Amino acid sequence: MTDTQLVTLATAFLAAVIAVLFNNSRISDLRGDMTHRIGDLRNTMDKRFDDMNSHIDDKFALLTERLQRMEDNIMRITGDHEERIQRLEGKK
Repeated sequence: MTDTQLVTLATAFLAAVIAVLFNNSRISDLRGDMTHRIGDLRNTMDKRFDDMNSHIDDKFALLTERLQRMEDNIMRITGDHEERIQRLEGKK
């Protein structure tokens, strides 16, 4: 092998090694960026789910309150009816 061939081979090898190292650093940068973006997305989704759970809990509490008021009204009405029935039965 001549000196020119050795220099050409060494240059090609050196260029390949530099390209691999450069691409490796770019991939590491990409991985770090993607990890950051996925973390942001996870935080956003967690916040949305927490907000949705809070909204559902609020609606459930409101529904429970309304059902309790309806039950109280039904109990009051049936109590009134029982009193009327007892008065009517007592008059007979």
